[in-house]
Amino acid sequence: MCTAPEIPSTYTSEGIDISTASTELPHHHTNPTLATALTPPTNKTITVTITLAAIAAILFAAVTSRYFLNNPITWAEDATCFLLVWMVLAGSVVAMRKRDHVAIDMLVEKLPATVHQFLKIAVSLTIIYVCWFMVWYGISFTRMGMQRIIPSMDWLKFGYSYLALPVGFCLLGIVCLELLVKDMIDFKKLVSRSAQ
Repeated sequence: MCTAPEIPSTYTSEGIDISTASTELPHHHTNPTLATALTPPTNKTITVTITLAAIAAILFAAVTSRYFLNNPITWAEDATCFLLVWMVLAGSVVAMRKRDHVAIDMLVEKLPATVHQFLKIAVSLTIIYVCWFMVWYGISFTRMGMQRIIPSMDWLKFGYSYLALPVGFCLLGIVCLELLVKDMIDFKKLVSRSAQ
């Protein structure tokens, strides 16, 4: 009679050694579970979804009006561009918080945990600097844009579109600063554990 091989008590059903698992931090975030997938959306996620729905509705109305009613909506293109800029920057903040931005991490994943964590800190510091740069110049662009009116929407100035730069990158910087603090705490834990 065939019997199943014995599994050491320190191993789980997934074959992970739980006796050492607590001393190592994962190299990257794990796949979302059903619990995290069912968490309620944040205000930023709802904002991005509503903005995307508004863009789709405006474009549908513009195409329908132009080709079926022969009466184009003159402000449709400018309105969608305006909303798209704000949506992209709001979406970037959401992606940054979840660390879902595109990254080529094939080499980084093979590095030791301490080196990997140190690189995460370096990347966060670089992003914070870029955010500061974009906020600084975004304010200048916004001031210049406030002197120009969008032709198809004479009640709206270009500056409100450019305002997405300082606002978006300021929020990105705040989120990245929060992630930097977490990464530094994790790095300190890794260093202290490796020293033991």
